[in-house]
Amino acid sequence: DGFAGGGAVAVDSGDVNIVRCEFSSNYITGQNKNNSSGGAVFAKNANMMIVDCNFDVNYMDVNRAFNYNFGGAIATYFGNVSIRRCSFTGNYGRGSSSAASSGGALAIRNAIKFYMSDCYFSKCYVAQTADGTAAYSAGTALLDDLRSSDGVMTSVVERCVFDSMSVPNTIRNASDTGNLPAQSDIAVFGGRLFMTNCVISSTRGNH
Repeated sequence: DGFAGGGAVAVDSGDVNIVRCEFSSNYITGQNKNNSSGGAVFAKNANMMIVDCNFDVNYMDVNRAFNYNFGGAIATYFGNVSIRRCSFTGNYGRGSSSAASSGGALAIRNAIKFYMSDCYFSKCYVAQTADGTAAYSAGTALLDDLRSSDGVMTSVVERCVFDSMSVPNTIRNASDTGNLPAQSDIAVFGGRLFMTNCVISSTRGNH
């Protein structure tokens, strides 16, 4: 179906609870699929809850032409997703001159409902993105209503911090070496987002 991923955990339907776990330096490089997703965790058609976990320097790195990558730490397709009291540091996605990258930390795509609270994001980014549209350049989180015909995706984000130290100047956009990559920002591509009591600081969009 064009989806592949999960450097550490891959779920294809069901109910999944991940509690008090550490994910560090997990990754996916380009797959023989249209979309490579989830440097650490990938889920499709699952009801997923992630609580009190740390995600450090997990990543997606495309090395095939026309291969897209989503979610440096976590990528989900369909289902209900809840993420609470988690930290994300230094997660990223790297594309190529012909392939896009989005969601340095998270790519939540066509969820029935997405809820996130009390999470901290730092130094998450995407680099070398071939496609500059919003769906393919979210530094921290991509919220994408992939198939809006099946209902509107609703995202609720509460008490989260999105902060970013500077991405190294050596990391450049492959299609325009004068631009730095997106870092720490959120891209909503369809659906609805409700944010309450959040902090967004030192972000850099590249849409």
